[in-house]
Parts: sequence; C-alpha cells; structure tokens
Amino acid sequence: YNEFRRQLGLNPIKTFDDLTDDKEHVRIIRELYGSEPEAVEKLDLLIGMLAESHRPTGFGFGETAFQIFISNASRRLQADRFFTDNY
Repeated sequence: YNEFRRQLGLNPIKTFDDLTDDKEHVRIIRELYGSEPEAVEKLDLLIGMLAESHRPTGFGFGETAFQIFISNASRRLQADRFFTDNY
C-alpha cells in the first residue's frame, strides 16, 4: 500500500491511525499486521484502499483510488478519437 502511494506521488502513511479514523478498523488491522512501527509497510494495497477514511469531497472512495480514477479518466478522454481528432 505504502509503496503504491509512493509510486503515485502520494505521502505514505506512518501509522495505521493515519489510514482511518475508525478505531475498530485500526484495532483489527493492527491485530492482523502487527503493532510495530514497520508493520504499516506490510499493509496490502486492497486492504489499505478499502480502509481509507479520508476521502475527497463528494467521492465514495479514498485518496489512493481517487488518484487512479483521475489519471485514467483523463487518459481515456485523450485516447478516444471522438473526443480528440474527430471531435
């Protein structure tokens, strides 16, 4: 999860508390991945993306998925000849 965020140019999380405000989710994630400081680097991408509680305004998914959505939406429009060359 953290490496994927780095690849996107996003800041990695430092603790599981940075991931979500839901204390029960943090407890479960710590139980699964461990509570040592380096445990956040073990977090799986899908689990991290689904657990993110910090969401851009008006969106139903977190910051990491939002970055993928934005980059793919603009590329799709640029690659569609009906929106570019034959508009």
